[in-house]
This record gives sequence, C-alpha cells and structure tokens, in this order.
Amino acid sequence: MRHPWGAVLEGERAVSWNTWYSGRHWSQRSAWSQRVHALMRAAIDPQHDQIFDAQVDIFIEASYADHPVDSDNVCGKPYIDGLIGWIIADDDSAHVRWVHLRGMPDTHNAVTIQVVAVEEIT
Repeated sequence: MRHPWGAVLEGERAVSWNTWYSGRHWSQRSAWSQRVHALMRAAIDPQHDQIFDAQVDIFIEASYADHPVDSDNVCGKPYIDGLIGWIIADDDSAHVRWVHLRGMPDTHNAVTIQVVAVEEIT
C-alpha cells in the first residue's frame, strides 16, 4: 500500500477562479502556472517520491492571512498540473477520483497538498 504524499507551500497564496479568469492576459496566467509548477517540483523529492500506481484523491487546503477565498473558489488546477509526471501519471478521471478543496482563514498564507491512494481511503 502506498503512503500518502504531501507538501506545504509556505507563503503561497492560492488565487480564486474569479481572479484567474478576471480578464488577465493568457501570458499572465501562463507565468503564474509555470511558477506554481516550479514550486510543486521543488516540493517533490525525486529520490523518494514516486508516481502513484493507483487512483488517488487530492486534497488542497489554502490558508489565507486575509480575505480568504471560498472553498468552492480555490483554484487548485495549477498545483495538480505540477504533480503530473512526478506524483500522478495524469489528472484525468482514470487517475484522480476526487479533488477536495478548502479555503480557510489563518495567520499566514500557505497551500497544503496531499495525495492519497483510493485504496487507503475505502
């Protein structure tokens, strides 16, 4: 049985879907995605972290020092895309069963990601 994988991106403020699509130029969204993908790769230890061989659930918790985003408005897609080829083979429904998002007030900004094999949950 594969142990869960997780990472905390301290100081990272997850954007909302409203911000993501608020008339930003595609190049700004692309630059932000590339930055997030680099953060995800930096959180992965290539010597110990391997791709899950089972379907997974992904949990993303975004903490906000001010103006928290509603849970249904947390934009988790760039973080998940940063896992592809490193922790998950793909983000399609054959590989990812559920994505759970949570936005919450806290004393600091952070994004916590956890990937758990479905076999460990059921």
